[in-house]
Amino acid sequence: MIFLPITKAQQQAHEISGIVYAVGLTDLQGDCIQDPEVLREASWDFMERVAAGEDVFNLNHDNSKPLRDIKVVESYVTDGDIIQKNGVKIPPYSWIMTIRIPEKIWPTIQASKGFSMEGTAEA
Repeated sequence: MIFLPITKAQQQAHEISGIVYAVGLTDLQGDCIQDPEVLREASWDFMERVAAGEDVFNLNHDNSKPLRDIKVVESYVTDGDIIQKNGVKIPPYSWIMTIRIPEKIWPTIQASKGFSMEGTAEA
């Protein structure tokens, strides 16, 4: 798990943008994705789960508390350049996501630290 900063919160639209994961950053479990294609595949797998209607969002990695009705409105992996987005430096090969949050859970999400990716992998 890595908590990366929210790059922008649109109050009126209830949208939040941020870095989900970045190549080369070590998470709290000591894992680190080194290959941009591995991160790209992870982002695509996630979007396939979204398209299939799976509960992919929860609070603090607690799968017993799914956050439903959150919509992904943007998801992509940046190229090899450092970019600036809303005053935040985005490292090369970062997975960026923008989500739209329902009114009923907006205060909970607004108080969060940012995005964190949860997943498993085969080695």
